[in-house]
Amino acid sequence: MKEKMDTLSVEPFQENNLEHYTFRRVMSESEDIAYISRRFLQYLKESEDENHISYMVFHEDTLIGYLKVNKEALRKQMVFEYAIHPEHRKKQYATILLNEATKHFLDQNPNYEKIKLAIHHYNYASIKVAQKNGYQREKREDENEIYSYHRR
Repeated sequence: MKEKMDTLSVEPFQENNLEHYTFRRVMSESEDIAYISRRFLQYLKESEDENHISYMVFHEDTLIGYLKVNKEALRKQMVFEYAIHPEHRKKQYATILLNEATKHFLDQNPNYEKIKLAIHHYNYASIKVAQKNGYQREKREDENEIYSYHRR
């Protein structure tokens, strides 16, 4: 069942849904996001509890990307991982997704104070999306820049 955020909607990943399965396969073959897609594919089977949920992201009825939400209750934070399919890039979907998901999931989880992103240091487009949405750089860990958003 799709949850409407604002412009976009999210639907929990369903392995038996042909559209979700096909999209997952296509994303795993995309060279520029192969690493994160492979990690996402690993997580799909782990996303059966309330603290680790994988979502398919839609604009109207078109599947455009995915979002993984990991809740870390002890730290009162969530960690987002997301990607937009290459065919749907350069349309501001990443910016819209991060903006809407930040608001939506903080509203749905009032006990959480922070959302973190781990962005490859060379992924300038994602760094720019994080900064546009009010995320601040915290530190660098290995190949990742860690950005966070604190509830206001």
